[in-house]
Amino acid sequence: MTSLVSIIVPAYNLEKHLTKCLNSILRQTYQNLEIIVVNDGSIDKTKKIIDDFAKKDQRIKPLHQKNQGLSMARNNGIKVASGEYISLVDGDDTVAPNFIEELMQHIAASKDIDIAACGYQTIYPNQSKDTRVPNEILSGTEATTKCLIEQEDYSVLAWNKLYRCNLFKNINYPPNQVHEDNLTTYKLLAKAKKVAYFDAPLYHYYKRKGSITDRTKLLPHLKIKEQAAIEAKAYFKNHPRLFQAADIALLLAKFAYLDNIIKGKLSKDELYHDSLNFIIKNTAHYRKNPLLTKKLKLYLGLVNTKNAFAYHLFRKIV
Repeated sequence: MTSLVSIIVPAYNLEKHLTKCLNSILRQTYQNLEIIVVNDGSIDKTKKIIDDFAKKDQRIKPLHQKNQGLSMARNNGIKVASGEYISLVDGDDTVAPNFIEELMQHIAASKDIDIAACGYQTIYPNQSKDTRVPNEILSGTEATTKCLIEQEDYSVLAWNKLYRCNLFKNINYPPNQVHEDNLTTYKLLAKAKKVAYFDAPLYHYYKRKGSITDRTKLLPHLKIKEQAAIEAKAYFKNHPRLFQAADIALLLAKFAYLDNIIKGKLSKDELYHDSLNFIIKNTAHYRKNPLLTKKLKLYLGLVNTKNAFAYHLFRKIV
């Protein structure tokens, strides 16, 4: 395939990392690229780095804006993209030379594949870890169901994927949100006819001190999961299968509160009682959900003991 691929690169105060990121993109074996680098109101040398790269390679298109955050940087880059496919690469990460080529080859495997997703490598200051994914092709409904219920990072993340551009019609990343992927990716998966996953870790995600995920506390992260489930239920109100999957995601969010409180990672406040009461009150409802897993059936039974004693004991042992 020789279709144009638009790579959107948000960049905010990344003078220490952006050069490495852009060089990795320019080294792609797939050459038909449009590289939209969105300078999100940086106050360091990021703007100069982008402009200097643009002078050297006409495929790089600078987009300078006032600081609006990661989501709006992505949204604005997508708006001006002219490629048939879109990739989202964060400005402090890098990609393997064959990142786009491999993704394009998997999309080319079938005319119905709208999203291709690869594995990724998390690079810490002193080590790295590969996250590989199952090699499979799923329908959009299957991929969305799996994303909502299993909640694996490789399904949720925005940046390990190549998307057909028209999927983004009427779908935006929500501004001023941490973990905006959780609130968006399921919508894109649901619009896709098919989604292809393959295990090669071609995206290199750098976990640094001071990154968005490092600054995020546990409680806001859990609240985003709950918010995503609630929004997904509303989004899929006319799609029974995906509504059921979103309902399971909400149950998982409630269990996540309980688990982290039992483990001592969160204080035992009103969240504990709200979550416990929600689970007990809705146990009969969830037992009718055809997507309820055997593990969750067990958890529901353990919670519905006096003071959820059996569940507390189980969580402290396991």
